[in-house]
Amino acid sequence: MKFYTIEVNHSMWEVPERYNSIQPLGYDTHGQLCAATDKQSQESVVIKRLARPFDSLISCVNTFREICLLKHIKHDTIIHFHDLFTPQKTLSEFSSVYLVYKSLTPPSASLDQILSTQITDDHLQFLAYALFRALVYLHSMELVLLDLAPRHIFVNESVELQIQNLASARKVHLYGPSDKMSGYVGTRWYRAPEMILNIEGFNSKVDVWSVGCILYKLATGKELFPGNDHLDQLTKIFDVLGTPEKALIEKCSIAAQKYLSDLPLKEKRDLSEYLQPSNVSPGFVAFLERILVMDPSERISAAEALRDPYLEEYHDPDDEPLAEPFDDSFEQWKDLGKDEWKEKIFEEIRNFVA
Repeated sequence: MKFYTIEVNHSMWEVPERYNSIQPLGYDTHGQLCAATDKQSQESVVIKRLARPFDSLISCVNTFREICLLKHIKHDTIIHFHDLFTPQKTLSEFSSVYLVYKSLTPPSASLDQILSTQITDDHLQFLAYALFRALVYLHSMELVLLDLAPRHIFVNESVELQIQNLASARKVHLYGPSDKMSGYVGTRWYRAPEMILNIEGFNSKVDVWSVGCILYKLATGKELFPGNDHLDQLTKIFDVLGTPEKALIEKCSIAAQKYLSDLPLKEKRDLSEYLQPSNVSPGFVAFLERILVMDPSERISAAEALRDPYLEEYHDPDDEPLAEPFDDSFEQWKDLGKDEWKEKIFEEIRNFVA
């Protein structure tokens, strides 16, 4: 395999000759992205160069996990793994990792780049269905994205949708606590309140909340909860949904309980107040009310969202696939050091078959 060097935003990339027309796209959680064309298949692709994949033990595990997830996931609205390479030929030289995804048929844009004037209620319905259909697949393998935001979701002129960031995804027990997560995971404005308040760990409902915030932005062109920091984020949420009830406060960490007990009481407001003057249907308002619920135990799941009357037109149980079980036994490899993880990643690249 022959490589060539190209400068991308003041950094030097080494890529196989099969990829050309390389253009910077920006960044995701763990790396820099470029659009490109695969001359062999004539397909549009996205190339991601991981940032400092071996800097720490955590970086090594994150790199290995992302590769394993991409190899496992097969869904039409989630990125398709296309290639995996490094320009280094030996383990002693090994220093960079590139991931390649199949892209949507261009032109495509992230949801962040779509103007609210382009979004009709029909579009909202279809995009909501596509997002929840993807979440049902991911949640069926006990995977939670944790960082679902408009900049990570792309759509083309045919309104085909693709989730393009799995870097923060983790496998967790869907209905049990997890002490491994951080309230600072995720793009702040789309971060569920339980992530900030550490309400008995996180589960799949955090992704449902994120979709609700995304749909609101698509409908109005505005953010619903644009917090300046995590405390301001909570204030913005409480302004709309009211302060948490006692039963929910008791599920929070001790520090969060103390903070909440000092807050003035605020009543929940009707979301329809915040959706004016957008032309959304009453069905959309009712749908959003079921999604943006403070207590995750009362919030609908992705599967329940698909059965909501708002998505009745698209809901088809025969076309809403579940995932094969995902083997995350590597998470238990506690005795491995950085060099051993690096060797395993190198082996994954050497043995990769598209």
